[in-house]
Amino acid sequence: MKKYLIFVLTVFILIATPLTVSATAEKGAEGTCNVTFFITDESGSYPGSSFTATMTDETGTITDSYKFAKGGSWGGNNTPKYTVAAPVTYTVTFEGLENGYTIVNTLNYSSDISFAAASGGVTDVYWSIISTDTQSSTSIPTEGSRSILAEQSDRTNTTDSEAEEIYQSFLRAVSPAADNEEWYSALLIHYEWFGESTYAKWYADYVDGGTEDDFLSMSLFDRFVWSETYLSYANGLENYSWHYGSKENYDSHMTSSVVGMIENGPDYETVKDAYLALAEWQYNYVLANGYPYNFINGQTYLDEVGEVPETISTEEAEEQEQKELEEAAAELLEELDEEDIQELTEDSENSSSGSSGIIIAIVLILFAAVGAFVILRRRKTK
Repeated sequence: MKKYLIFVLTVFILIATPLTVSATAEKGAEGTCNVTFFITDESGSYPGSSFTATMTDETGTITDSYKFAKGGSWGGNNTPKYTVAAPVTYTVTFEGLENGYTIVNTLNYSSDISFAAASGGVTDVYWSIISTDTQSSTSIPTEGSRSILAEQSDRTNTTDSEAEEIYQSFLRAVSPAADNEEWYSALLIHYEWFGESTYAKWYADYVDGGTEDDFLSMSLFDRFVWSETYLSYANGLENYSWHYGSKENYDSHMTSSVVGMIENGPDYETVKDAYLALAEWQYNYVLANGYPYNFINGQTYLDEVGEVPETISTEEAEEQEQKELEEAAAELLEELDEEDIQELTEDSENSSSGSSGIIIAIVLILFAAVGAFVILRRRKTK
């Protein structure tokens, strides 16, 4: 342990010293923006292990890149963070994607990927990995895709009058989207692309007696209602802390992507308000009961599934995170040798803004590794 700690500190000092002045100067000259990347494999089966995003400003004078790796960047609870020059609007292209797959903006499913970086600010970027076959197979719904749920406004539900009022208000607000071409392009197409790979499986898992075929036989509007009034919240229990641990987590990981799609629809404010009202009610219900409510049939998650998934405690989560930090630091140290250190030092002395950004990121990783070792050492001492 002591040997690793000394080595990490040594590398940290070697790299950090020549960068201090240049990094400060760059920040003062152009400013920076902290970017958090939320990447989701919505194909459900992307086989690749990594890809690189190249970010270029509108004038073509600033180019930066970041390599994303499976497990650390998607397929887990990690959200990679990176610091870019600002204020700049970046256009993003990707290299290293497997054939048959592409990346789209999660909020509007556009393949035109760009984001604005404000000086001194922070920004969240949402990307989805999808199959190009899925993307090219979309089509406007036909008259045969008639919604059943949109016609439920006169039903009577005696299980929870407050929930029924929230649900009916939601249905009244969103029902115009059932057969609207603009809403299809903005919102409903999502449940066509990912109905089979994601939501149909959730329907079979979280609805008593539900099957994937039942879900796929629904209209796109009904798929949307099922998914965003119950199924997404039920799936959120699989990682309770990530989705329900705080209101900030809930807004970021549960509702933000849906809001982003809704905001691409015509006259979206009423739909957005109704969706957020239902989402807030569901959030409070989960906090109070430990599981979500099924507005459509008046059942609870407990009625549908029979038991709630086990969740780890905060202390267990911290221990797990500590273990991951230790393993990541040890792996990094195994890969570094004297030649790597020399090369990094030379790069830092003669770096462009792009390479210095990469080195700064490495310094931060090493600093986190030092912190992990110190914390672990203290715990063992105690």
